[in-house]
Amino acid sequence: MELPLPAESTPPGLTGATATRSLDKRLDTALRLARPAATRAALVVLVSTIVALLLTAIHNDSFATNWIYSICVGFSCWFFIEVGRLTILRRVRRRAQQRRGVRALLPSFRWFVPWVIVSALLGYEVGIVFGNSLVGQKAPGLGLFATNPRALAVILIITIVSTLGVTFWWFACARLAESEARAEIAQLLKSVLC
Repeated sequence: MELPLPAESTPPGLTGATATRSLDKRLDTALRLARPAATRAALVVLVSTIVALLLTAIHNDSFATNWIYSICVGFSCWFFIEVGRLTILRRVRRRAQQRRGVRALLPSFRWFVPWVIVSALLGYEVGIVFGNSLVGQKAPGLGLFATNPRALAVILIITIVSTLGVTFWWFACARLAESEARAEIAQLLKSVLC
């Protein structure tokens, strides 16, 4: 996957080597910023594959069809979770700027749980629509509740539990990174002051 870079014009004083180093630096920055998204996407694919295997074992359906639907639902859930996460974090950062002495930049996980459940439901419905267009079938989505509530309950429980699990993992990794950054800053301040 290629990342689009802004057009670069070489100022009059820059040589080819300096312009190349500048481009390399921008590429390194772009790849460093893309790495967390790639890691999350790989985790979504892994969890979606496990869910597809589980659904294939439960319903004796085609693995390929279940995998396509699981991937579509997984990425849809991830999209809705990211929208909520960025909205919540923007609000928390705004509060942190207004109040001094805030201990953490991340809110507790309990603030994310309701949004993750809503995201799982929205992601399931949107993912089914995308899956229907890719597979060419007409899976009912949440309309399955009218025809087979037990099957929908099983699918939704799997979707919600896996979505909560992945989100908790991401949240725990973010907390760990935040505490490591705080420890580095404290160590740096200690070395400067001593």
